[in-house]
Amino acid sequence: MSPSDLTARLDALARTLPAELRRAAVATALDAEAKAKENATTTLNVRTGRLRASIAGTVEGEGGNISIVLRAGTADGRVPYARIHEEGGTIRPKNGRFLKIPVGPALTGAGVARGGGKSGLHFIRRGAGGLLADAEGRIWFVLKPSVKIPARPYLRPALDAVQPRLIDRLQRIIVDGVTA
Repeated sequence: MSPSDLTARLDALARTLPAELRRAAVATALDAEAKAKENATTTLNVRTGRLRASIAGTVEGEGGNISIVLRAGTADGRVPYARIHEEGGTIRPKNGRFLKIPVGPALTGAGVARGGGKSGLHFIRRGAGGLLADAEGRIWFVLKPSVKIPARPYLRPALDAVQPRLIDRLQRIIVDGVTA
């Protein structure tokens, strides 16, 4: 390649590079979104699908300063558990002394709490918490002062999985002049 050919190629690359970088970033963000949704399905116990549906990969910024962003959860607060699944943490009651965890007859077949609860339950002390049981002795709720949730990442592994694809796309743009 002659010096003038190289100069022409670099000039062409300079004109198209921002758009090509954005195109590569968008393709990678969509790959990361798909992988995160797959991870959420296989890593977590899916009951409603709201967390999986809330996952979105986007590209933010302009020109040469762009970022691939992968998010979960919704602005309206319908998926408040997105972060704790990713990072882990401790849940404490907001009101009262105990978290009221539905079990057994308080759950639907899908493992979701039945609405309304049950009246006539009595308290049984157990350690730092307790149980709420009916007259027949069936336990409806476990009461705990806090619950530790282990981290079960689904976003970070998705970004890690698609990183080699981004590097390949960028290499093809710069070295080969091929569109992402």
